[in-house]
Amino acid sequence: MTIKSPKSPRIQVLHAKSGYDAAVYKQFEDAKVKNMFDSDPSIFDSLELLAAFFELTIHVCNNTLADKELIADLQAAKIDLAFHHHMDFCQMSLIHHVGIKKWIYFSSLPPYPSLLNSVGEIVPTSVSPSYALQHGNQMSFLKRAQNFIYETLNAYFRLVKQARAQTELARRHLGRDVPDLEYFPKNANLMMLSTDAVLEFPIPTTQKVVHLGGFAAANSVGALNEKFSTFIAKSSKVAVVSFGSWAVTERMPSAWKEALLNLFRAHPDTHFIWSCEEEIEVPENVLRTNWIPQAALLANPKTKIFITHAGYNSLMEAVQFGVPTISVPLFSFGDQVRNAHLFEQHGVSIRIEKREFTTEKLQGAYKEILENLSFEKRSEELKRIIKKRPSTAEQELNYWVDVVLNTEIDLNLPNLSAFEFYSLDIMLFFVALIFAFFLFIRALGFWYYWSCYEMAYKQKVKLQ
Repeated sequence: MTIKSPKSPRIQVLHAKSGYDAAVYKQFEDAKVKNMFDSDPSIFDSLELLAAFFELTIHVCNNTLADKELIADLQAAKIDLAFHHHMDFCQMSLIHHVGIKKWIYFSSLPPYPSLLNSVGEIVPTSVSPSYALQHGNQMSFLKRAQNFIYETLNAYFRLVKQARAQTELARRHLGRDVPDLEYFPKNANLMMLSTDAVLEFPIPTTQKVVHLGGFAAANSVGALNEKFSTFIAKSSKVAVVSFGSWAVTERMPSAWKEALLNLFRAHPDTHFIWSCEEEIEVPENVLRTNWIPQAALLANPKTKIFITHAGYNSLMEAVQFGVPTISVPLFSFGDQVRNAHLFEQHGVSIRIEKREFTTEKLQGAYKEILENLSFEKRSEELKRIIKKRPSTAEQELNYWVDVVLNTEIDLNLPNLSAFEFYSLDIMLFFVALIFAFFLFIRALGFWYYWSCYEMAYKQKVKLQ
């Protein structure tokens, strides 16, 4: 089904007939909430969530590839450029099947080794932390070992196993000519990341990897409506509390909610705006609401602190508007733990782990941010740097789309193995050469020794 967009006659929206069954999604939703609100989830909880996600992607992929009308519409559209999200491989088979020659791979997660390596980059796990581990890029031997093992498993379960399953599914629907989707990401013309290159952990990548963080630009924030503006006008200091759209407050542990309420009561001079859909009795200095205009609230000069789940977009918005944060990463399977470490390392956030989410810890972090002026100073520094960027994320997007669409520039590295990339074969050759030279010298010395010995022996016999 093709729908013309009311925003522009040049935009068409193609809708698939079926997405997913509610029962299949509920299995993933239950595992997600369990992982999110468990104070100390185990590796088995993460595997349960991964398995549920795997089943969901297979289910959605099967429904998508079975939609013959959608595929016919895609073929008729004669598409020049495609964008593919990193979370599965299904649409790669459609890119191949309908004959789209150029495509861009994009990720809503920060960069991690197994993802970047799948597109042809060579990023070692020693410098790039996995998105789901409890550390930043300063890793001890044990942490580097943990990172290596996790990313190896992640590459297999999240990328290889999923790709192979969706390859077989695509071949059943579209024909046996569908290529192996495990290796298809290397064909991407570009890799786009929703991150900021200046703020990210430094990693070695080529120009094929482009950072486009910052779409919530300061000049695009709208005005606050009367409910929020009236509430803010009553106070000289505002704090925003939001744990993201996935965090259903009704499922949140009561101890966490009590810690927040204790914080609100302890600071009556501050007005708190809390994104909370549950009907909870709150103090007079709290505005509880189902939804908040987050960017507009953070842009308000009265906002002094932001308590967040450490989603990347939320932390980026806080940095863009110079607001320090308290980061409480809820989702161990995603990037929130990693993000909390990153922004803590930048000196603009205090990280609180879920198992430490108590009244004492929360109030201590709140007091530290308001009294330690280094947080405000560092936040203003990063805000200034981001504002001085010579081009916006939108301009960068347009530029790189133009590069991919209208040129034949190849941004891929040469097709080398890691052994060749690090010149290990050359090093081994020279080691072998040196070893051979050493053996030659040793043999020469051995021959000379025995030659001299033989000559001396013959001379001795002659004298006798």
